[in-house]
Amino acid sequence: TPSASIDVDFAKIAYPNRPPILGFGGAFTEATALNFMSLNDEARGVASELLFGKEYGLGYSLGRTHINSCDFCVESYSFDDTDQDFTLSNFDDEVTHDV
Repeated sequence: TPSASIDVDFAKIAYPNRPPILGFGGAFTEATALNFMSLNDEARGVASELLFGKEYGLGYSLGRTHINSCDFCVESYSFDDTDQDFTLSNFDDEVTHDV
């Protein structure tokens, strides 16, 4: 028998003024993509099910990516180096790496 017990009322909302949680997910980096694409089709399906599946997986519903290169990238790159380009008119949507 436990030496202590805690009574919890899960019907009571602890922080009613906070915004709702929209989902859970993970970060998807270039290293993740390279490893994922190295798998065969069946293994990619299994990995996707383990991440996004609601019955047997983690149930991810969100994903986060980075806009510039990070420490999990094969090469350094930036999608827009133009200062003050708040409209992203110089955004590199071809995903080319810097030389």
